[in-house]
Amino acid sequence: RWTALRRWRQRAIRRQRPAVQECLRDDLRAHLKSIGVTNGALVLMHTRVTGVHIQSGDSSVKANEWETSANLLSDFFDLLGPTGTLAMPTNAKYQTNNYYGSRDRGKIITYNPSCSPCGVGLVNELFWRQKGVQRSLFPFNMLAACGPLSDELLRDNLNERKPSPHGVDSGYYRICQHNGLMVSIGVPLRECFTLAHVVEE
Repeated sequence: RWTALRRWRQRAIRRQRPAVQECLRDDLRAHLKSIGVTNGALVLMHTRVTGVHIQSGDSSVKANEWETSANLLSDFFDLLGPTGTLAMPTNAKYQTNNYYGSRDRGKIITYNPSCSPCGVGLVNELFWRQKGVQRSLFPFNMLAACGPLSDELLRDNLNERKPSPHGVDSGYYRICQHNGLMVSIGVPLRECFTLAHVVEE
């Protein structure tokens, strides 16, 4: 109701916004190769392309979020090749909106791995909808994977023996068992260290 207070809050939010991160697409590909994103690798990728500009070719042309997301996915598939496996979190939208954690205990939430949209970014949404990508059945902190190891990563992840999104039957645990590489683009480590939950559980 107080206009002055609302303006103060909006200014505070603007001050907290991180600076735009920019890089050349070729430089990013070279860096990814240098850290191990190569043919046959197993990679868990976290992304946020809002505030990230990945330039390809003419640096005067700014790629929009859709182009940046599509290019990023294309580059990862290309670097990993047919023998590599790419995995990404695809947490459903109900985890990132008011439904999750609400006090309404009677609310029923439906999750369908083949059609429930994810709420953790455009790259993740585009990824799980790609042909050949599998998505975990566990209805919390879902994981999607594509590649030779995807069957093994997502096998029996929803069961009555040890139901847990990060436990010993989860894809996250199996990524650790395979010494997978975790890559974060546009997301600070403190916000995306999903594999820490494996240790906790």
